[in-house]
Amino acid sequence: MKQLLYALLICLALLMSACSPVAKDANQNALSSPPMSAAPVSTMQFVGKRGAYLMSQTASGYLVKEIAGSGVEVKVSGVTSITFSDYVVNLSVGVKSKTISAADLQSLIELYIAFFNRVPDADGLVYWIDQRKAGVSIDQIADHFYNAAILYSDLTGYSSTMSNADFVRVIYKNVLGRFDATAPPEADVNYWSSSLSSGQSTRGNLVRVMLFSARTFADDATWGWVPKLLDNKLAVGNYFALWHGLNFKTPEESISKTMAIAQKVTADDFTEAMNLIDVGDKLFNLSITSTLAPGGLTPACPADISTALFDISPIAIEDFIAFRPLGFMSAPIHMFPAKHSAFSMTAIGQVPVAKPVRSPGNMVVTEIYEASFSSGAKNYQVFMRPCGEVRVYFGHLVTASEKLMAEFNKEAPRCNSFYEGNTTVTTCRRENLNISLSSGEQFGTGPDTAGVDFGVLDFRRAPARFINLEHYDTYYPFYASPLDYFTADVRASIESKTGNVFGTKMRTAQPIGGSYMQDLAGSAQGNWFLPGKNHKNSTDMSIFVGLAHDYVNPDEPVMSLGSSVKGAKQGLYSYVPTTLGVVNRDFKDIQADGRVYCIEKFKAGQTTGGLPLSNPASVLLLWMPDYSSLKLELVEVGTCAASNMKLSSNATLFVR
Repeated sequence: MKQLLYALLICLALLMSACSPVAKDANQNALSSPPMSAAPVSTMQFVGKRGAYLMSQTASGYLVKEIAGSGVEVKVSGVTSITFSDYVVNLSVGVKSKTISAADLQSLIELYIAFFNRVPDADGLVYWIDQRKAGVSIDQIADHFYNAAILYSDLTGYSSTMSNADFVRVIYKNVLGRFDATAPPEADVNYWSSSLSSGQSTRGNLVRVMLFSARTFADDATWGWVPKLLDNKLAVGNYFALWHGLNFKTPEESISKTMAIAQKVTADDFTEAMNLIDVGDKLFNLSITSTLAPGGLTPACPADISTALFDISPIAIEDFIAFRPLGFMSAPIHMFPAKHSAFSMTAIGQVPVAKPVRSPGNMVVTEIYEASFSSGAKNYQVFMRPCGEVRVYFGHLVTASEKLMAEFNKEAPRCNSFYEGNTTVTTCRRENLNISLSSGEQFGTGPDTAGVDFGVLDFRRAPARFINLEHYDTYYPFYASPLDYFTADVRASIESKTGNVFGTKMRTAQPIGGSYMQDLAGSAQGNWFLPGKNHKNSTDMSIFVGLAHDYVNPDEPVMSLGSSVKGAKQGLYSYVPTTLGVVNRDFKDIQADGRVYCIEKFKAGQTTGGLPLSNPASVLLLWMPDYSSLKLELVEVGTCAASNMKLSSNATLFVR
């Protein structure tokens, strides 16, 4: 069987349509690449992996930009694919996906999931889209998938000789994730197998019927996780094949790796699955044409990044207390200097009062997230673009406008639930939206609590030079201060209130908009991770450590200690820096010089930025074995001298 599988895969890899009859080719395509009776493929080659580049659409094709190194940009046009060292990108899949109904497109992706528990590759998806356009019904395509599944029974679990009851059990396992402790009772198995024995269903279309049935349990207390699992696998399939047009470079990889991705999806989360898909720009989406005329989606951004894109303050000047620049820290979420700004709107001890939030310029809303809490509260996050390469978002909105909610509710959003302490949080998202906003148009109100977050990503800029970019997600190096995008008069008015959360201390150091990249090579200053854990693969930021400076007063050292330093209370710490010796040196002066450094006499109260400080009656020892590692230990003594300046086995190792 394995020899047959290998031979068939090689036939497909050699693109020889004569390898087998057409019907068999179609069956094989359900698992691997399509038979090559399609138009010739032309490609442009890049030597690096897909994750090393950013891709964006232009009026005439695509722009491929190297993330690291020199940041070289290459214009691509007149080809049907782009080849990287790990993936081939099918550039036609986005346009092709619009040629059949959304329901049929979803059914095709679900067939891959149902029969093979894999996400589709873009070439295969394009092939089946064309078959559907040619008049082949979804049920007929499902039969092709079944025939392919029994060809590769050792991979799929299906076989031509299995009983109807065993076939149904495999559907429950592959499609619905129900096996072992959650396996179906015999009564349910008999119900579905009787549909086969009576001739009411074929084995191909029974899968589709059971998929439909499973989705009716969305609100069921016991089985509600099943449609969530299906939705999450569908989302990852869309992301892999439709958004990014991805194909692995060999048939073997196409099968094994797409299966591995699907197997990482759970009913609660698909982060691990997404981490297996190495792309340089998670926002890239071939199913959206980003260069349509005015009134459609956003055009390309001006090449000059100093060109203003915003001409109105999103929150009226009189409605906010202060505008926080980049770089504030607040454990356990913002362990590192924050990459977004925020409007501070609620004084301490006061109840939030919702104020209008308006579009800062002409925008297109592309995503809306709704978070619902078991307490009954809700908040919203809205993502928009003024132009192709710039992404803007607002968070902690208490309402979204009727216009936005009408679009949000047109289709069922994709939802996930998780727990924060004793609270259940359900997040629902709609993506691929196209809602035009004119400058100054109200799209919501806020805040829900203390303030409204305001973030900007600009993929025209060179990535921020963090010491190890491999430890960050795709977006992280491309954040910028929103102040940089306003017209001069609006910027000046917001700058006049840019400072701490109370509006009592303004930032005067340049840049006024703050800085979130504070890594300093050759010193302890910057962001520190646990070995094997980083921003890419962990959702728990509280385990990391940030050694940086206050977002209002850059001369004030501030460290954010998380849960990994034994004995330390999670929070912010500060001290008065010295210029000599090894006690209370600024982070930028702590080096891998063989010496153990020590911090004592922690400050009480607040940072200049108005954030609360922890002030233990202890000392913190710091030692850098080399410039990529740092050991920290909290010692329960009052002075550095009393600590003997020696670390013990209680010290925690962090890495860049």
